[in-house]
Amino acid sequence: MAMSSMRLSSERGAVLIHVAIALLGLLAFTTFVVDYGIMWVSRGQAQTSADAGALSGAISLAFDSGTDFDGAKLRSQSVAKANPVWGQAPDVAIATDITFPPCPPGAPGAPDTCVKVDVYRNQARGNPLPVLFGGLVGVQDHGVRATATAQVLVGDTANCVKPFAIPDSWTEIHPTPKAWAPTDEFNKYVPNGKDKGAPLADPDVYVAPSESSAGTGYSLPGHLGLAVTLKAGSPGDAIQPGWFYPVRVSETDTGATDYKWNLMNCNTRPIGPGTQLEPENGNMVGPTKAGIEELIALDPYASWNTSTKKVEGGCMAAGTCARSPRLAAVAAFNPDTYAESKKNGNTLVTVTHILGFWIESINKNGDVLGYFTYFPALATGSSSLTSSASFLRTIILVR
Repeated sequence: MAMSSMRLSSERGAVLIHVAIALLGLLAFTTFVVDYGIMWVSRGQAQTSADAGALSGAISLAFDSGTDFDGAKLRSQSVAKANPVWGQAPDVAIATDITFPPCPPGAPGAPDTCVKVDVYRNQARGNPLPVLFGGLVGVQDHGVRATATAQVLVGDTANCVKPFAIPDSWTEIHPTPKAWAPTDEFNKYVPNGKDKGAPLADPDVYVAPSESSAGTGYSLPGHLGLAVTLKAGSPGDAIQPGWFYPVRVSETDTGATDYKWNLMNCNTRPIGPGTQLEPENGNMVGPTKAGIEELIALDPYASWNTSTKKVEGGCMAAGTCARSPRLAAVAAFNPDTYAESKKNGNTLVTVTHILGFWIESINKNGDVLGYFTYFPALATGSSSLTSSASFLRTIILVR
């Protein structure tokens, strides 16, 4: 009995030792789970911040002036810092952390249209992640960083194209060679008299845009922000830059009702170079005026700044819309083939490229005042047009 009492007395406290050892193990495990978990959650948040910053900068380059790199940096920094990493804005130095490097090998498109953003939440930048249990095992701080690269791509096809078709610009030769002006007429055949319809000896010249050249058509940067007044025309009118032809953007369109609907809404048919569009019967002045007035009323406080060539105010500035309904896409057509087909009784128009068009106002005669600008493309990197000939842009993350 005495031996048993001595054995039990010597083993007192053994359980406490085991519990203490287990607690140390659990504490170490908790440190791993909690602090390592904070790091991985923060890593994802940092990547979101970098992605948002890179995309924002690329959007700024694609749809603003195209060359405002300082503005793109400011927008990238602002958006990146607006995405917190574990409850705190990451550090993004505008001078060193937002750059415009060549795009990664294998990325589609031109090599100089990328925006790279690096974000930091770490010891080196003075904003490390919090350590909840790591201090107990000697870990005093930890951090994360992330990087993202977005690319601006040129496209040639868009949807939401309004039911307008305008003649592309050309080289003015007849009757006198001179600089092209919006008041000129495209002349290929003798318009009147006994020789009506005969080819002119000195016709105006049109060269369609291509993968290697802008041709004679509307191009960048020269025509970005160009003020244009579109006046409703009909297939019998002379081809002038200021005239537009009401067209059927869908193969099922049948008249004024569909025409006005396409003014007010987004027709999802992809339209790009080579698409043929059928003109509407008549000039559609009434439906144009009614439809454009209702379209402007959807975003009445937005306007075009002729100095910066950008949209100001309205729903985009307020953050209530991604794209103003007044930012439209219109089709430019080949005036040469149109003049030839019209002579033969065919009034189909052949699209050469799509132009972004800001709808500023409409007057009592149905004339639409607007400005050429950029518009979102459908294609992602496969364009049949050189970048100076395309007003269409899209954005992708490449790294």
